[in-house]
Amino acid sequence: MRNLDIRFVLFIVGVGTHLSVVQGNMISVDWDQVDRLLEEFRRVNEVPGVALAVVDSSGDQTGAKGYGVSDREENRPMDNSTRFLIASISKSFTAVISCRVLSLHFPELGESVLDTPIARLVPGFNLTLIDRYRTEQTTFRDLLSHRTCLNSYGIGVTAGAYKSRADRLYRYRYIGEKCAFRSGFEYSNPMVILAGEIIAHIVGVPFENLAMELLTELGMIDSLIVTPSENYETLERMSRGYYRNLDGQLAKMNASVYNSHSGAASGGIISTSADMARYLHFHLNKGLLDGQQIVPTEVMEWVYRASNSVPFPGLPYNDVIQGDFGYGLALDLGLFGNLFRVGHVGDLSPFTSRMTFYPEVGLGLFTAINGPGPLPATSDHLHLHNQLTQLILDGVQPSTSRLHKNSCSEHKSIVPKSVRDHEGHHQRIQSEALVGVYGHPYEGDVHVSIGPGGGLELQYGIWGYGSLLETDETNVYEIEWRGDIVAIFLAYSGGPPLPSILWDFNTPDTLTYEDPDGRIEYRRNATIETYPEIPWSPDSCLH
Repeated sequence: MRNLDIRFVLFIVGVGTHLSVVQGNMISVDWDQVDRLLEEFRRVNEVPGVALAVVDSSGDQTGAKGYGVSDREENRPMDNSTRFLIASISKSFTAVISCRVLSLHFPELGESVLDTPIARLVPGFNLTLIDRYRTEQTTFRDLLSHRTCLNSYGIGVTAGAYKSRADRLYRYRYIGEKCAFRSGFEYSNPMVILAGEIIAHIVGVPFENLAMELLTELGMIDSLIVTPSENYETLERMSRGYYRNLDGQLAKMNASVYNSHSGAASGGIISTSADMARYLHFHLNKGLLDGQQIVPTEVMEWVYRASNSVPFPGLPYNDVIQGDFGYGLALDLGLFGNLFRVGHVGDLSPFTSRMTFYPEVGLGLFTAINGPGPLPATSDHLHLHNQLTQLILDGVQPSTSRLHKNSCSEHKSIVPKSVRDHEGHHQRIQSEALVGVYGHPYEGDVHVSIGPGGGLELQYGIWGYGSLLETDETNVYEIEWRGDIVAIFLAYSGGPPLPSILWDFNTPDTLTYEDPDGRIEYRRNATIETYPEIPWSPDSCLH
């Protein structure tokens, strides 16, 4: 890719910054300053608890600790054994597992195994995507570096719309195109999950088993995989998650919501700051941990190789140019000054986290919080990691004046423009005529019924239910959500108000979902059984 080469040039010349490069194991951590910085971060963002790990590749300056509380009701302190959902940081484990399995099962191919079409490499899996070309040409590099350009936007996952794991995986074949194949970066949880499933097929065991095997080899003794049946209210040392309720106050999330994130491949690992310190050592030493080469160095290099490009923002931070220029296999690749930076964020709100490491200087950082959800860019995990990097490598005093309070007033309720500007006159459709099942091949089924009070009710998956309320526009309804989905939406938006969501029945036999980010059309009685198993014509062109 042409743009990727340009960004490598930026990396080589160091983009004219002021951050010095520390040679060897000369990292020094002033823990008093680190403690003050973390407490200020917690205060500004009104975070109940923070977990932190700081490591160097030699292990001489390893520290993992906690700040604040993991349980506000019990006043239980946060420490380095407190468990968090690390969300999408889990994807980096999937990349490591995938590369190790592929290198063992197809040794003759070397790194080119990542660029071999899965349809040819693993024909027994029967990978099926939205068109013939993707089906026949998609590779592991495509899946793990978000190059398929398939649109994973939607509400089905949030609502818990899938009946089973098999149902979810089957529906991935209907995810529509967002951009041309391999033409850009389109972040996709489903594609990483598919990568994990294909690797499991190759080995012949569930992917969760492979993930637990790696966690055990890494000595991550307190880390677990999310399961559909575990009680996360009672799991030992599991942090509670906190979101801002409709009154703007911190409230505890129902932990049963986490069960829907079962499976390790995309976001299902639970870990601690102590365990994540070991994981950072593993990466900083390219697969070597405690004297054991768990994954060959040359295979670890596959993970760090730029496989996709992203626009380099070149954003200044304290006179240091920083930003991401590319994406490896489930890892962001970027610069902080003249340092090569590798990392990833995790967001299963209200839990959010970030992992960052600098291979050249052997510094690794991890932070995780238990609420209240996404933070402003002026005081988020990346901002904190930038402060820690400068503090540790250059002794630069962090500026707390740049931290801005996470105010609920910053969130605006936006009515979707496509509905607000809706023109034309429609005859009002009686409520009884709107009752039925409306399906989408990827997003699942929406059930509309008449409630006990005579009004329209909507049921969407496990979590999505509420009352449909008429708006000023004919046959367009807003929803009054009830139950845990209210907390889910508030957690992901960082607090009130709830996102504006409208449901439009004006197109015959169609229910159109609209929010500020887009729209989804559900067809009456179009359940998954009504769609062709192969979503493209057998005689369609390859190109």
